[in-house]
Amino acid sequence: MDEIVKSKVTKAVEDYKKFFVSEYDLVCKTISQNRELLKNDYANIPESQEVKRVLFEIPETLHNMLLRDLTQEELTHWKDSGKLGVWFARKFREFSPAYKI
Repeated sequence: MDEIVKSKVTKAVEDYKKFFVSEYDLVCKTISQNRELLKNDYANIPESQEVKRVLFEIPETLHNMLLRDLTQEELTHWKDSGKLGVWFARKFREFSPAYKI
């Protein structure tokens, strides 16, 4: 199932970049600016004793495209599989506020 999800996500991101160019540019600029404000290279969020990290940020338009293109089972698989989140953050670096994944 990983390859199916990766294929659908890649297609959605390519479509997002193609059809929402100005929004994509703005999102990339915003994430890049946020990256400069990080306390460390891993985008840790200092909230409590727990270590929380931001792997990626998905704009609302792209999120809606993913909801449209992925089945509920595929969405659940992506959410529950930590490796797919890491894959996304590495493949689409422009959506990751962390310098290091």
